[in-house]
Amino acid sequence: EAGVLEDFESREWPAEGWTVVGSGGEISRDCYEGRYCLTDPGWHYMESPRTAVSGAILSAWIKLDSASGGRAYLGFDGSEEGTKSFVAAPNAGDIRFQRNDGYGYEELTTASTTFTSGVWYRMEVALYSGGVAVGSLYDEDGVLVSTVTETFDEGWGGGGVTLRSFSTITWDYITLE
Repeated sequence: EAGVLEDFESREWPAEGWTVVGSGGEISRDCYEGRYCLTDPGWHYMESPRTAVSGAILSAWIKLDSASGGRAYLGFDGSEEGTKSFVAAPNAGDIRFQRNDGYGYEELTTASTTFTSGVWYRMEVALYSGGVAVGSLYDEDGVLVSTVTETFDEGWGGGGVTLRSFSTITWDYITLE
């Protein structure tokens, strides 16, 4: 059963349960679902509920202001020490995984991807045993646009969800199955 982790309807950011690592984020109204969404948060994490467990599927809706600018980081296994992230990177023309120890970055696997501005995309990351993560990007019609797979040798530490974006990327409706 899917659970909504954040729908931004509280109209506050950071909302209850989120910890600020980087500043930023503005509640906005051009949303996928509901009346309120969030544009360009710096790093924020929510440790509970734990997202980094085998069998978990974490997803979020994003909309890009530019087809060739910015990045959206949907993180998992997040804590005050850092996160792992599935990244939509229109500024590089790909989707990718990163390891974000100390909220820095280490580039991992990438897959070439073409983005369209003004379109809502669903970012989805599925976590499997053995540290395997599959990141998928779907368009607003549910069509698979691109997918990328990474194996994190250290496995899952049981951390929570993290968010970050820049260059006018809007977030909405984050869920965990």
